[in-house]
Amino acid sequence: MNYFKLAYTAPEVIQKIEAAEAQGRYNEHLDPVDYDNALPVDESFAYVPEGMLKWKQGIQRRCLLAPFAWFVNRFVFRTKVYDESGFEAVGQQGMIITCNHVNKLDSLVVKHALRKKLKEREFKVMVADFNNQKGRLGEYMRAFGILPFPSKYSVLRRFNQAVSSYLSRGAYILFFPEQSEWWCYEKPRPLKDGAFYYAVKNNVAVLPLFITFTKGKKTDENGIARRRFHVHILKPIYPRVDLSQRDNIAWMREENARRWEEKYDVFYKLHEHFKPGV
Repeated sequence: MNYFKLAYTAPEVIQKIEAAEAQGRYNEHLDPVDYDNALPVDESFAYVPEGMLKWKQGIQRRCLLAPFAWFVNRFVFRTKVYDESGFEAVGQQGMIITCNHVNKLDSLVVKHALRKKLKEREFKVMVADFNNQKGRLGEYMRAFGILPFPSKYSVLRRFNQAVSSYLSRGAYILFFPEQSEWWCYEKPRPLKDGAFYYAVKNNVAVLPLFITFTKGKKTDENGIARRRFHVHILKPIYPRVDLSQRDNIAWMREENARRWEEKYDVFYKLHEHFKPGV
């Protein structure tokens, strides 16, 4: 499989995005969801790998995934990072990371953008259960650090325990609060509560990232202009001690949305030559 092709899209997907936008269906999965090619997320899923599996996944991250991610950010997305957070990672407390979900490979972009802050910290990615793929791709995704959200309550407890454990030892856990991936969609979409629920539950900050785009001169085989990625690391959002858990979740979600909207407005006003679309 050519994994680089995951970075691109097809005209029919862009048409689906335009149709969903017109109908206000902002959180729907528009790419086909193939559960036949997914492994069940059950009691056997290793949310916290141990022993030989942990060792093997570490080798895969260093020898396969790290070079692939470097190439993707350097030559495919031409990623530029703007750290506007004023935040330095200290201590052992982890963070929830939020980012707009704009590409199948955007978790590689997020990890690249945070590489100076991560240092030796673990990096995990909350994903939908159908991302627990069979075959080599699924093996690499699990090595990268996916935490698939389960449908069974018994497994949900293990997921929650894993999230809390990772955060308590300083890990960064990436959530895509828009829920679904829309290829290089420029505007912020409505956010779901999940990322902010886990931030409040574990009393950790949310570090919002927002990806914007400019068009390159080259096009892909479908005539779609290639995008250059600009990753903005925004100021962290901390839970408020004066709010209840429910109100805190809503406040953090709304504050995250506000900061994304602000960055969207500022960036595209400065790049008026870039017209959103194909």
